[in-house]
Amino acid sequence: MFRRMAHRGISGISLTPRPLALALLVAASLGACATGTEGEAADGGTNTGRDAETIDPDANPSACADTPCFEGVTCTEEADGFTCGACPDGLEGDGQTCTDIDGCAISPCFEGVVCTDSAAPEDGASCGDCPDGFFGNGVVCTDVDGCDGEPCFPGVTCVDNTAPEEGFVCGTCPTGFEGDGFSCTDIDECAGSPCFGDVECTDAIAPQTGFTCGDCPPGTTGDGAACDLLCEPVSSLACGGQLTTSNDGVGSTDNVDNWECSTFSHTGPEIVYTFTPDASGIATIRLTGLTADLDLMVIEDSSQVGLCDPADSTVCVPGGNSNLSGTNDEEVRLNALIGTTYYIIVDGFAGATSNFTLRVQSATEDFLLNEVAYGTADFVEIRNHGACAADFAGLGLLHKASLATEAQTFTFPSGSMVPAGAVMRWVESGSTPYLPNEIDAGESILDIPADPGSTALCNGACDAAACTNLLDYVERDDDTADTTLPGGPACATFETGPVNSAGQSGEVSLRRAAFTGVGGPFQSSDWSFGTTTRD
Repeated sequence: MFRRMAHRGISGISLTPRPLALALLVAASLGACATGTEGEAADGGTNTGRDAETIDPDANPSACADTPCFEGVTCTEEADGFTCGACPDGLEGDGQTCTDIDGCAISPCFEGVVCTDSAAPEDGASCGDCPDGFFGNGVVCTDVDGCDGEPCFPGVTCVDNTAPEEGFVCGTCPTGFEGDGFSCTDIDECAGSPCFGDVECTDAIAPQTGFTCGDCPPGTTGDGAACDLLCEPVSSLACGGQLTTSNDGVGSTDNVDNWECSTFSHTGPEIVYTFTPDASGIATIRLTGLTADLDLMVIEDSSQVGLCDPADSTVCVPGGNSNLSGTNDEEVRLNALIGTTYYIIVDGFAGATSNFTLRVQSATEDFLLNEVAYGTADFVEIRNHGACAADFAGLGLLHKASLATEAQTFTFPSGSMVPAGAVMRWVESGSTPYLPNEIDAGESILDIPADPGSTALCNGACDAAACTNLLDYVERDDDTADTTLPGGPACATFETGPVNSAGQSGEVSLRRAAFTGVGGPFQSSDWSFGTTTRD
């Protein structure tokens, strides 16, 4: 409450508070005339006004007359002054002084949002737009979820950008797809033409990866991604067969320059033949009559399905290459297996072409002693260790029963054909009936198994002095202290010494048990005593 005291006087008279002044006014109106006028005084006399002061009706105004309160605020007179009502809407103060309420003072908006105070008489404030990366009314702002609605490719992880950054980041495309994660497309793994030539490529459908190639074209082999030219055999060559032609002749090709089974490059034409042995054994393949540098190779049929695959390392044959320089004869000795098909290849080194003669046979070095029997029917047995049938005609035997006896000799006649892997025997006279693979020696074969003795097989009549044509050899001795056979051929090396024959008698034979010493030096470990076998 405001109290406003009288402070204005008229002619030295102090003004009374407002009620008294009102009474005086009423009295004056009922009694004396105003100063300076004539009229009837209150006591019935005449008031000339000269001695009385003139009364001003505004001399004691209302306390609210000067509108002490703020504009629009109600002013109420009080006995001791006045009071001001409440400030208008949107303002604050004591009613006399009112100021605009700052609606932004309490920071009603979200951090970083512009706040605008509402001008009185409006209350409050208005908030601007939410910051980048947020949405809302300015008072409440929420981070915009850039991943709302799953904007990335199905299966790809979506990471929302933290405000004030907007948007999102997509992860890596699923397996089998490529792209930025937002857009992913199936990887076309056939785009780079990974298959051989015109071989059809089929792309794997994502999420699978990779591709599939179709079949290699005719005349090639492989997985479709890589197709190697096949070597093409012109004909087959049988055991004992022989032919004369050239590597650029009828049936030759020039498809292959590099063979997996050879370290050399063969840029000349090649000609190929198939070979299937009669039996398991050693097949000797010879290339002769050359006028240029041709090489000889033998490989197996790839998986035995009729493919001559020069790029297949699994078809290489041990010892299956002969790569001598110039016009030297070439030879491959092959440990052939019955039922297996082999490819015989003649190819020109450094582009060479030449006539040649090619032959497949069992070589004389594959004719071996197999058994020396001592008993009712003494015999010496020779085995065809080769893979082809062979004629033993001209082979010679030198048999010495003991140191005290003369050596017996024998030469196989013409027509002594022995199938691959089979045997032929030289049997003493009187051992009838003779089997188809036996020849009558025409004499008794001496047999003293316990005595020192030896038997030799030669390519022709045996040369006991020089052993130049010795094919195979075996010796026995009853004296284990001997390391060499007394009286035996000095040129024949038999390691580690004669087979121990001490105590041997009756129906026994010295039989071959292994072939480690084939070609010499001959091994005593290849032989052992056992019962005779005549079949």
